[in-house]
Amino acid sequence: MCIRFWFTPRRGPAEDLNAYLTDKLSSAPYRYRATILFHCPWEALVEHTSPTAGRLERYDDHSCLFHTGAATLDEIALHIALKGVDFRVVDPPELNDRLRALAARLTRAADQAP
Repeated sequence: MCIRFWFTPRRGPAEDLNAYLTDKLSSAPYRYRATILFHCPWEALVEHTSPTAGRLERYDDHSCLFHTGAATLDEIALHIALKGVDFRVVDPPELNDRLRALAARLTRAADQAP
């Protein structure tokens, strides 16, 4: 016995399905979402950025945008700081406060080193 399923194809939820899925997997399930502008070319980060960590997109020849999410802003702050690239927070603005706190904590720790 052969069962056939007939359906009418429909339009996908976005033009770029890869970007759509990456965004949904890397930021949608999290409480906090962020967009970061990295001051380096897309090619410099793409091989070191997992699609499950966030979506990296070209911005111009010298920079790229990173869309990510996490349970806390501290997690995002640490993750983007570990990229080792200069950056600017596009959104959310309160992430800048968490970056300042992280920078101060790291500076205090470094100043106590023998």
